[in-house]
Amino acid sequence: MNYAIKICGTTNRADLELIAELGADYGGVLVDVAYSPRTLTLEAARRLCAVPPLAIVVLTFNKGVEENILVAEALRPVAIQLQGQEHPSDVAAIKARCGCEVWKAVHLPSRGDGVAANEQALRESICAYQDAGVDKIVVDVMVVQDNLPMFGGTGRVSDWTAVHRLKGVIRKPFFLAGGICPENVDEALWAVEPFGIDLCSGVEQEVGKKDPAKVHKLVRLVRRQER
Repeated sequence: MNYAIKICGTTNRADLELIAELGADYGGVLVDVAYSPRTLTLEAARRLCAVPPLAIVVLTFNKGVEENILVAEALRPVAIQLQGQEHPSDVAAIKARCGCEVWKAVHLPSRGDGVAANEQALRESICAYQDAGVDKIVVDVMVVQDNLPMFGGTGRVSDWTAVHRLKGVIRKPFFLAGGICPENVDEALWAVEPFGIDLCSGVEQEVGKKDPAKVHKLVRLVRRQER
């Protein structure tokens, strides 16, 4: 099986070129995601994404339909990833107009945090988003830090057993996100068998700066799994 690799939270051109050179399939760029230290303004993202060295996925959070269309038209990504609690009707409207793929993130509690996931609600959400026309699903983690909900980018590992249970309703290709790093990627792929993996902090030197050695190791391990 060939696994797609998306490395998210890219904040600078050197890192975008690095992950492309080392074999990632997608680079993720956050636009106006207030809770994330890796977010960029639309103008900064426009400069970063000019003539990109690999396929760009732009993440937004709880933006309205017109705002998402503006982002898609300005950046021309291969996909826009909706990271918040966007209503399925808005997702359908974005899909009809954005001119690129639409990916939708859904969120589980992190593994071992003592909070049970409402898996039935997640199943219903996944089905509604698929019916709205999304192209891919991203199963991510939500945690609360300093009383602030954070939807991804936390480094907290997802509950892979719960993700595996959700696979029964996922009809679209899906990415596994949440705390993936070189040290656990083999286990994650074995446990869940997703279409691809989506990670950020697991290959960083520091917030917003990628570590070449970690990226290289991660990509090497994933490609080895494909043999």
